Amino acid sequence: MSNKLSRLIKLTSIIFLASISYNATAEWHYGLDVLTVKSDNSKKVNALVGVAGYQFKLSNKLVIIPEISIGTGVKKRHINKEEKKKLKLTYYFSGAIRGRYQVTDKFFVVAGPLMNKARFKITQGEITKERNGKWRLGFNAGVGYQLSSTLSAELSYGKTKDTNIWQAGLRYSF
Repeated sequence: MSNKLSRLIKLTSIIFLASISYNATAEWHYGLDVLTVKSDNSKKVNALVGVAGYQFKLSNKLVIIPEISIGTGVKKRHINKEEKKKLKLTYYFSGAIRGRYQVTDKFFVVAGPLMNKARFKITQGEITKERNGKWRLGFNAGVGYQLSSTLSAELSYGKTKDTNIWQAGLRYSF
């Protein structure tokens, strides 16, 4: 297990354990996102991702959210039609610690570090290869709108060393 992943797991565990005694000012949130992951070599795939996090309310306007996202590609994308080469995202995994600042009653901004990993399947005719990505550290920032007291919509952009990630989705809090 990489040193970065080990640190992220330890930090998330500490935050989770601390949340047991801090429960009065925190709440769970779950969501479903659509991702577009684009690598520096212009390969782009789409994914459907489930999100789970825990919101720690620091003030009326500021919340810290440790969050985990797990998903998979939704369809194969042709990357070279002449060679009949296709690319599919096998899985996507991300851990993030985001700050959320409530600008108005309905509008908020989010930002924070993220660490992600993706696995791809490349098919060319009868030949299939798996490409296992490395853990990458990056940054994510976005905006959101509170649709109701428990439902919000978010749009964000993330950047790691070699990928750009556009993410849109819904969050349900309780």
